[in-house]
Amino acid sequence: SGKGWYDAGDYGKYTTTGSLAASELMLAYEANRSRFTVGQLQFPKGTESEEHLPDVLSEVKYELNFLKEMQRKDGSTFHKVAGAVWPGFDKSPDTDTQPRFLYSTCTASTAMYGASLAIGMRVFGPFEPAYAAKLKADADKVWNYLSKEKKSIYRVDEGQESGSGPYNDTDDSQERLWFAAEMFRTTGGAKYENYLKAHAAEVGQKPSFFTWDNTLGLAQYAYLKADGGDAKLKAKVKQAFLSYADEIAGKIRGDGFHCALAANEYTWASTKNAMTQADMLLMANEIAPKKE
Repeated sequence: SGKGWYDAGDYGKYTTTGSLAASELMLAYEANRSRFTVGQLQFPKGTESEEHLPDVLSEVKYELNFLKEMQRKDGSTFHKVAGAVWPGFDKSPDTDTQPRFLYSTCTASTAMYGASLAIGMRVFGPFEPAYAAKLKADADKVWNYLSKEKKSIYRVDEGQESGSGPYNDTDDSQERLWFAAEMFRTTGGAKYENYLKAHAAEVGQKPSFFTWDNTLGLAQYAYLKADGGDAKLKAKVKQAFLSYADEIAGKIRGDGFHCALAANEYTWASTKNAMTQADMLLMANEIAPKKE
């Protein structure tokens, strides 16, 4: 596929990280619409901004259209499309001409795609109602698939990880919660909240910062931002979310460099780990304003 975003030096395109990155951009837009305008970004030659859309949403649409191609007829998604061998450091994306292959089924990836569609329905609705309706149809397909396929699937085939990252998520529970919460926020549908209530113990746990293999924090934020809902469960979720935000603020206070990262959070992508904790603080501040 010529669509979609490369992930890293392997030039693979992944449903997990693609769905998460698209979702984060849409959530940023939703939280502060006036900061995202037409003509704001420099697009590559030949990919013009759509004048009726803020540039950031044109960019997100480019990824959502790729993810659509990763969805099968049954509603599930392929996990990634990538080459069979790692490209050398001398290769730029345009010179890496090896054949690329579709790999695997992963229910966590599928649920994350569903969550990005649910957010897209809200965000694109005012600009492109017909496009938002297509996103809804695909989200419904995801919901129907996951309703039937209750076990967490992460399928691995021979050679699958010889040329691209695994993004191996064998526990899809948090991703299913995120999908359900975004659908509830978007549609108010009782069946989505019923799913959250059926998993109330997990929904009400203290989160960690969200990542491609644990989206509990995003599920909680979506539920807290939704209109209506079960007051008791919402109070429990709010307490859990805010207690984690207080913990982040405490880490920053106690760190010599005023950084949110604990020692074990300096990993591959540690900048992302710190910035995601910043996101969690912004979200917490939206839920219950607190200067710290």
